[in-house]
Amino acid sequence: MKSWKTIVVLLLVAVAGCTSVMTDEALKIEQEKKAMSVLQTRISQLEVLKAEKSLTRDIMQVQLEIAELSKKAEVPK
Repeated sequence: MKSWKTIVVLLLVAVAGCTSVMTDEALKIEQEKKAMSVLQTRISQLEVLKAEKSLTRDIMQVQLEIAELSKKAEVPK
């Protein structure tokens, strides 16, 4: 009778241990998912900044070209 109870207790301890390990792994996975999400958001922000910088450079180049064309188009009096 005693050995039967011992087996049940050992099985319960084993199940509890497995559940604990699974819970820890699930928490780690969730943390990794959150970290990946943060990194993906940051990458998107950096891509936007890169595009904005490129656009700013393009705008400045066009403004310079407009200024040069305006100087060429001026009629001397």
